[in-house]
Amino acid sequence: MATRRSEGRGGASGPLGGASFAAEGPLFARDLDVAPLARLFADATTSYKFLFFLALLDAVEERVEERAPVLAAEELATRMLALAWYPSTHCHLSFGPQDQASKLIVQLRERLHADGYTFDDAEYRDPTPRLRALVAADGDVVRKLLRYVPFRTLAPFVDDALRGLADAEKDAAITRAAEARFDGGGVPYRPIVAEGRLEALRVAPRWASYLRAHAAVLRDFTCWHWAAWMRRRNPNVPNISAHLLRPSRRESLAAPTRLWRARLARDEVHCIYTDRRLTAGDLSLDHFLPWSFLGHDEPWNLTPVERAINSSKGNRIPAPEFLDKLARQHASLLVDQRREEPKRFEQTLSHYAIGLRLGGSAALDPTASDADLGGAVRDGFREVFPPLLRIARSQGFPADWRPGAD
Repeated sequence: MATRRSEGRGGASGPLGGASFAAEGPLFARDLDVAPLARLFADATTSYKFLFFLALLDAVEERVEERAPVLAAEELATRMLALAWYPSTHCHLSFGPQDQASKLIVQLRERLHADGYTFDDAEYRDPTPRLRALVAADGDVVRKLLRYVPFRTLAPFVDDALRGLADAEKDAAITRAAEARFDGGGVPYRPIVAEGRLEALRVAPRWASYLRAHAAVLRDFTCWHWAAWMRRRNPNVPNISAHLLRPSRRESLAAPTRLWRARLARDEVHCIYTDRRLTAGDLSLDHFLPWSFLGHDEPWNLTPVERAINSSKGNRIPAPEFLDKLARQHASLLVDQRREEPKRFEQTLSHYAIGLRLGGSAALDPTASDADLGGAVRDGFREVFPPLLRIARSQGFPADWRPGAD
């Protein structure tokens, strides 16, 4: 995700910035005034705008055959909840105490848990089908999520019609202005309201084409702002941007798997959780700290285990006594590789030097003894992991896991 900062109308900043929506910018549209897009998130105080705009992009992009898509309020609410579900439930990020989306997810979690849905699996389970059914059965969910945000997202496009109005008058004024400017492409969509309730949105034809053409960049623009917003609410959590949207695919673990298979071919390797000897036919790599917390596959956070153990551990944090075993296991791995595979050792060590903050250690010198190298690695684990473990626990990741404790 890009991080270049630039300034636009109203002081908006981001990876695209206001200038990118101007007449010469990469997102310029000859027949549309797209500059207000730069101000979409200038006053975001909750997650709604990010979730709503991402839901809008996804829905429009999927309806490629529809010239002027009509998006039902229930569908948008379901998409917003599904987008919030991954960072909230799977990655345990905080949305802040006042955020309605996270409050709704807590309530829906309780209802889904009673229906047999589990939340501690390492692999993400898409809740969309069940969320869709819950939203359809509970109109209050739609009202809470979409009471303001579809209207206030249009504010930058109709700001001239809002001058001097009290806040309570703005939604009606936005609806009128959107209706009047819709055919000319002055707004991306217009709300369809019946009996004081939002029923759907109708997307303007030229805007539908524009949003589809630039969906990927607009999604990055939204996530850049969302990540900044989430970082303020989760200041100690590493790698926030990796926790917002579920990746379409995970990185391969082929390289660290080869590393442990080579070690296994030379010597016995035991699972740190069960102390059972591992075999090449039943070897899996577990993220000691859950991937959904760290958001990466660095080798120093991976430990070889049996497949059944990896599956049962899921998204939980191991009990404290396993950290020392992890540290000794990796120290032994590096000492062995330096001796047996010196050409590959330097590349492997670079990951540990960065992740475990070993840059200034004399043990990284090629002439350092096995004892010095192993000791430096163990010390790195003891320094780096405890703060991460405390943060993960405070976020709500289930802690103190041991085999057989399910």
